[in-house]
Amino acid sequence: MRTTVIGHGHPPEDEEPSPEDVEEWQRSHEQPDNEVPVPLAVTAVLGRTDSLAVVLRSVEACTTGFGFEVSVRLRQSPAPHDDVYGPVMGQAGAGDQLLLGVELADGRRTSTLDGLGGWPPRAGAQGAEQPVSLSSSGGGGGGRRVDRQWWVSPLPPDGPLRLVVRWDARGLEETVTELDGTAVAAAGRRAEVLWPWEPERFDAYEPEAPVRPGSGWFSRP
Repeated sequence: MRTTVIGHGHPPEDEEPSPEDVEEWQRSHEQPDNEVPVPLAVTAVLGRTDSLAVVLRSVEACTTGFGFEVSVRLRQSPAPHDDVYGPVMGQAGAGDQLLLGVELADGRRTSTLDGLGGWPPRAGAQGAEQPVSLSSSGGGGGGRRVDRQWWVSPLPPDGPLRLVVRWDARGLEETVTELDGTAVAAAGRRAEVLWPWEPERFDAYEPEAPVRPGSGWFSRP
């Protein structure tokens, strides 16, 4: 594993979630549209091989979390039947997907293997602290470039903020990049709140659970 340092319980299935539960879930899984985020001057190569690179771009923070973009760049145009878009967007089969993980300084962690946006949220295993959530907020591309936007909540505590990537099918080994969680949290506290937050309509769904690797960082929840 390579490390790069960059400065600067589910409730029972038959239990109906309360309106308060739904609102709390929305607050943690969506970038607030009632705030003006604060951008951070942070970019990094999260991982690379001879033929591709995974790049961190466009980091910005709000009061409830932070968003960023992951951009996959290919050295050469893919072959006609070489699907790059699907694995980056989480639409590929087992073993052929770009894995992304987030770990806070206090040990709380989550990844694309924990499900993105499904209800109910994970609970209990990470103690009394608010569980960290990772949600996709869109993306696109094709050819030699695919971009995907991500949202993490809550804001990180002071200390290192780790982003982990791995893509077995493309030969990208598990790689950890450390960011400054203190700077991200400070930026979030400076975000301008335009008006009080209000929930949107919620339509629950449960995504298919991905396959967890047998070893390495992504092997344990």
